[in-house]
Order: sequence, then structure tokens, then C-alpha cells
Amino acid sequence: MKTNFKRWVGRIPDVSAVVQRFPVPVVLMAIFTAIIIFLDKADPKENWIYLLGGLVLAGYSCIAWTLGREGQGKPLHILGQIVISILICATSWFSTSIYFFLPAAIGGVILLLGNSVRRGRVRDDLHVWDFTHKLWTGVVFAAVGSWIFLMGVLAIRFAMNSLFGIDMKWLTEELILPIGLGFLAPLYWMSTIPAVNEDYQELHDNPGFISKAVAFLGTWLLAPLVLIYAAILLAYGVKIVLEGTLPKGEIAELTIPFLLIGTLTWLVLAPPFVGNKFLARLFQKLWFWLSVPVTILLGIAIIERVRAYGLTIERVLLVLGVIWALGIGLWFSFRPDKFRDIRFIPGFAAILLLVASVSAPLISVVNQDKRLASFAKKAGIVDTNGLLLQNPKITDMSSAKKAKGALQYLYRHDENKRIQKRLKKWGVDQSADDSKHVYALLGLTDVKNDPRSSSLNFVNPNRYIAISGYDHVSEIIRSYGTNSSEQILATYETLTVSIKDDVLKGKRGTETVFSKNLLEWEQSFPNEDGKYVIDDPYLTLLDDQGEKLILHLSNLNSYNGENHSWGFYLLSKGLVPKED
Repeated sequence: MKTNFKRWVGRIPDVSAVVQRFPVPVVLMAIFTAIIIFLDKADPKENWIYLLGGLVLAGYSCIAWTLGREGQGKPLHILGQIVISILICATSWFSTSIYFFLPAAIGGVILLLGNSVRRGRVRDDLHVWDFTHKLWTGVVFAAVGSWIFLMGVLAIRFAMNSLFGIDMKWLTEELILPIGLGFLAPLYWMSTIPAVNEDYQELHDNPGFISKAVAFLGTWLLAPLVLIYAAILLAYGVKIVLEGTLPKGEIAELTIPFLLIGTLTWLVLAPPFVGNKFLARLFQKLWFWLSVPVTILLGIAIIERVRAYGLTIERVLLVLGVIWALGIGLWFSFRPDKFRDIRFIPGFAAILLLVASVSAPLISVVNQDKRLASFAKKAGIVDTNGLLLQNPKITDMSSAKKAKGALQYLYRHDENKRIQKRLKKWGVDQSADDSKHVYALLGLTDVKNDPRSSSLNFVNPNRYIAISGYDHVSEIIRSYGTNSSEQILATYETLTVSIKDDVLKGKRGTETVFSKNLLEWEQSFPNEDGKYVIDDPYLTLLDDQGEKLILHLSNLNSYNGENHSWGFYLLSKGLVPKED
């Protein structure tokens, strides 16, 4: 039987080749799939989810290790890969308690894959470019194949249910999809990873179809769009300088995609067969010079946010992102061409992400703990001797808001022991597990936290709403952020409901019959540990002469006090909906 199995596997060259080349990653993905299948029965589930991330990190690490040894002409070191995989998985299982940030570590190792082909070897940009673009082309094909597989499985399930009344939900969701997406898709991608010694000299004179397609995308689509966007951002920077004020919450959203896409475009245009075109040469000469002022603008904005609201994991990553963008911008702008090894771009980013994985969570909670101590003293909660006042009276509301924001951040990250330690320093020896009691103890219960310091949300726990007494109930309507132009949300024969700049209005012709500022309504809600506390989710919009319109809030999200989303129902009586 064993011989027959080996013979059967040998008839599938891709699978057998992948197993021989990446034996440890294949086993790791098999374990990953098994855990996905049985995850619902796992307890505690959170640790098993972290273990899944650890298996992914270990798999990528072993692939990078294998590619590096292949490039150096060395054999596989299976025992070493097993040991490092066990260490990574153990670290991931305890990631929250040891402040290990898994996503950053995974991102860092992924960025090292392309560099692994020439690890410890002399510079060869074309080799790295050829290997990396083939690597990511395989990712694209694996993603497309996974989507087709998913659609096919769902179609089969629907057909079996419709034609034969057989419900295959458990089989598809609990078995087929985990195996297909968790094991077969990564297996296929690993089979597409090219050999490290694969010939790439044809890129000089006769590049393949995919290489030409990538070059076309970079030269005629990405390069001109990035240059136009760069001109807009630079003009925007001049406007900020002239006005002397930074906009609220816009710079990061505008600059980060620009820096990432622009740098990727520069890398796409690196090979000689692309770089000999005028637009490609122009972009390569200008890009890093253009990126430096944009990065400085982003850095100033982040410094202001950190000064105002402290460090979070996301802001630590943004700071490191600025260091990366400014570092490569200055290096590639001022260093001679012989020092511009393209491995530096993903390699520097990978190093910073790996640093973030072991530092960002701890740095953020330490910073917020210090902010809590500092602003509690400024707010009049703690006296000059560093002891908590009895029944403290807030003397500085701005500092009290910042103190509460820091305290909420610590609670959201399960830092009860750190909070308890802080209370002990203030002369209070008690548990911090009861957050309501701690807020009351510090006199922060009625302090409305500055919404910029956290993400707040509300989801109505009631799946059903009472509709008796109403004629119609609308579908859920969502409005995101501040609307610069008016949006029509609902039309009735005698009334039009619209929203503009967070203000919900009802009009009869040109007459405004009601106007409700949803942002002001949102800010009136108390919040607790990042959650809105909304006892009454109903808002009366209109109640006049038999016509009634009620808003029923179903969910609400506010990020940094700027990007809002509301989900709600409109319950109407005496209003006839107008057909489109």
C-alpha cells in the first residue's frame, strides 16, 4: 500500500516537487487546515487563532530559508526549519501576553521572500526583479484560482440544494473550502515559485509576455497617474504651508497609498528593457525626489497626532513607515547608482516591520500609561505628591479627556494589571477589573472622551424592531463621513429626505420641515471602553398632522471622530413612498 501511494504521488509532479522542495511549509499548511476545520471546537479559541497566524509566519519563514539556502547552493536544513517553526508557533500562542504583533512579523517575512534569492550574494537587480515578479505573479494566479474554486463550490452547493434538496453546508464550509483555500491554494502557489537559478537573461532582449505586461502596467498606467497625483499632493502641501494649519485626518489617507504605489511603480520600471523608455526614465529620475517632501508632510502630521493622542500600534507602524520612506528617498536620491541595490527597498521595510512586531504593542501601552499619569495630574485627579484625590474634581477638561482616552486604550488592550499597578502608585490598592468603578474613582464617568482618541461603535443588540403603527419600513441606509454634496436617502410623495455635511433634512419642495445633525446626536451618546451606550436608538424626525417619520439606529461607527457610518431604518406613517 505504501508503494502504491508513492507511485500515485509520483504521477503528480507539481505536488511531489513541492513536497520535496518545501516539506516543512507543506506540513505547516496541513496543520493550519486541520485547525481551521476543528476551530469551532477549540478552547480557548483566541489562542488557536494566534496559532494559525504563527503557522503562516513559520511557513513563510521556512520558504525564505529554503530559497536562501538554494541561492547559496546549500541543501535543505529540515531540522532547523522544524525547530524555528516550533519556536514561532509557541511565541504566537502567547503573543498577547508577550507583546508580539503577528501581522507585522508576517508582513516582514513576506517582504524578505524576493530578497532571499540572493541572500548573502553580490548585487544583481535583474535577478531579484525577475524572481520577485514571478513570485507575485504566482500569488495573483493562486488568488484568482481560489476565487474560481470558491464560486464553483458555492454553485455546486446551490445546485444540490435546489435540484435534490440536499444541504451541503457542513461539507462545503467545514471541509471542502478549508482544504481548498487553506491547503491546496498555498500548495499551488509554492509550486509556482521559480528555481533560484532560473535563467533570466532573456529580460535583456526578449522578455516574456508577463514581463511585458508588468512593464506596460508600470510605464503607461502607473507612472503617469503617480506623477499627476504627486503634482496634486505637492500643491496641497504648498496650500498647507500658506494656511499654516494641518488638516484633520486627511494627510495619512492621501500620502500612504501614494508612497507605496509610487515605490512599487519605481520597482516595476527597474529592468533595462523597461527603463529605456522615456516615461520610465523620467519617473525613475523624479520619483524619490518627489517622495521626500511628501514623506516629510506625512511625518509632521503623524508627530502632531502622537502629541495630541499618544502612540498606538497603528501610529508606531506609521512612524516606522515614515522612517522607511524617508530613508529610501534620501538614499536613492543622493547615493551613486552603484549603491542603489533594489533589495534595500523591501529589505529595509522588512526589518522595520520585524522590529515593530516585537516593540509596537509594548511601546504603545507604555506610552498610554505615561499619558494617563501625566494628564491625570494636569486634570486635577492626582495631587502634586502623586496620590489620587478623594472625590476628584476635574480642573482641566481637556486633560481629563486625554486621561480617559489613555485609560480606555489600556482597557481595550486588556492591560488591567498595568492599570492596577498605576492605581497602586497613586495610593489605591485594588483590582482594576471593574472599569466602571475605576472611571468613577477617577471622576471620569461623565467626561465625554474626545472621539479622536479611539474608534467607537454601536450595534443594536435587538434583531427585531417594533413596526406596529407604521405603514412602511425602509431598507437600511448608510451614510459615510461628511458629505460634501447632498445625497437623497428617501423620497415620499410629500417629502424628500436627504443628508449633507452630517445633517439629515426633510423637505417639502423648498420648505425644510426638519433638520437633524447626526454628528451632534452621536456626540451626545456616552461611551464606555470604545462602545457607545445608547439606551434609546430612536430619533423622531417628523410628527405632524398624521405624518410620522422615525429613525431607528441599527449600527454606528466613528473612527477618530471624523469618519462616521450610520446604519438605520426609516419607519414612516402617513407618508406614501414615491416610486422611482
